[in-house]
Amino acid sequence: MPSSSKLPAYRSAAELRIAFKSMAAQRLPREIALEKFDFLWDEANRAAAMLSGTGAISDYVALLKEMQDWYTAELHGPV
Repeated sequence: MPSSSKLPAYRSAAELRIAFKSMAAQRLPREIALEKFDFLWDEANRAAAMLSGTGAISDYVALLKEMQDWYTAELHGPV
């Protein structure tokens, strides 16, 4: 069994993108969608911060931009 210290402390940008796309495809009530979005946003943002100064950050920045665009279009409108 691999040591937990060798496992990344975050999911890859690809894994987070799949989780985000899955959440976005569901027609969830607004409050639940916001809660799930916030959780994924925080996870992607933490991973990006951990990779600051490396080339790997670009995948997370692209994901965060995609998430921001979706949020603006789908959740930021009238309640």
